[in-house]
Amino acid sequence: MPYIFGISGRKNTGKTKIVCEIVKELSERGYDVATIKHDGHEFEPDRPGTDTFRHLNAGAFGTAIFSETVHMIVKKTAVTAEQLALQFPEADVILIEGMKRGTHPKFETVRDYGEVVSAPETIQAIIANEENTEIRKFMEQAKNKVPLYTYSDILVLCDIIEAGIRQKGSRTCQKIQ
Repeated sequence: MPYIFGISGRKNTGKTKIVCEIVKELSERGYDVATIKHDGHEFEPDRPGTDTFRHLNAGAFGTAIFSETVHMIVKKTAVTAEQLALQFPEADVILIEGMKRGTHPKFETVRDYGEVVSAPETIQAIIANEENTEIRKFMEQAKNKVPLYTYSDILVLCDIIEAGIRQKGSRTCQKIQ
C-alpha cells in the first residue's frame, strides 16, 4: 500500500490549497499521488441533473460512469479510508485531507492560536500565516517542538513527505486509523 500522509485542520484553514500544491509538486517530482477527502458531514456525491444522480435518486445503491480515460464510482455505503486507499495500489503516496483523528502522520493547517485539532504525536509540522505572531510565540514555547512553516513553504513540506515515502518504501503496507 502507498505511503499515507494527511493534511488536517479546522474548516477554512487552507487544507485544500495545501493539498493541491503538494499534489502538483510531488507529481512534478515524478510521484504518483492520489488523494482522499474526508468529510465529517453528509455530502452530495453527484451533481443534480446528471444521469448518475438520477440513477441514485431512483433507488440505485450505487452507480458508475466511465470513459476511455476516467471513471467514477458512487456507492451509498459506509467505507473506511483504508478501504479507499486500496483503490489506489499504483500510487506512491496518498494524501488524506481531513481525518484529524487519524493516526497517520500529517500537517496541521491553522489560522489562529489554539486551533490545533489533531493528536500532537501525529503532527509533523504546523502550517500557518507568516504574520501570525501568536502562533509563532506559542510554537517557540511549546514542549513538543513541532516545526512551523508557512503556506508558501511547499518545497520543504514536500521534502518532509518525500522522506516518509523513501523511509516506508512507496508501496509498503500502512494501516490507516
